[in-house]
Amino acid sequence: TASGGRLRGQLKTNDLLRNPFFQELLQSMTEEERETYRAEKRARSLELRAKEKQSIQTTRKMIAESKQRVCIDMEWHSQLTEKELNSLYKQLNYTYAAVRKAVAGGRKGLKLIFTGVDAALKQDMQRKVRPVPVN
Repeated sequence: TASGGRLRGQLKTNDLLRNPFFQELLQSMTEEERETYRAEKRARSLELRAKEKQSIQTTRKMIAESKQRVCIDMEWHSQLTEKELNSLYKQLNYTYAAVRKAVAGGRKGLKLIFTGVDAALKQDMQRKVRPVPVN
């Protein structure tokens, strides 16, 4: 992956706005063409968000119906350094992504259960683990 966790060839909107080729393209458009372009881009974005939301809902439903469970004890989190915690969050994101991929492939998911989660850890996980597996 490229810096910032993006895949190669994938640019953020701000990167596009700074891209001279893209700026020239936008400037060559009429105001009406720019508005059409922006409306199409918004529509694509909304469609992608709706698909992602549906995918997450399907995954959560499959996981809820699953009889397989994995329990992760988080009670020892206070003994980890910040770097180790960030690594743990990254691993949890990988785990959740693998579960989602399995569900998308037609296999049953598994339920991730977290124990020993205090209020501070829950808040930290809500910011760094997507989607949040903590109830």
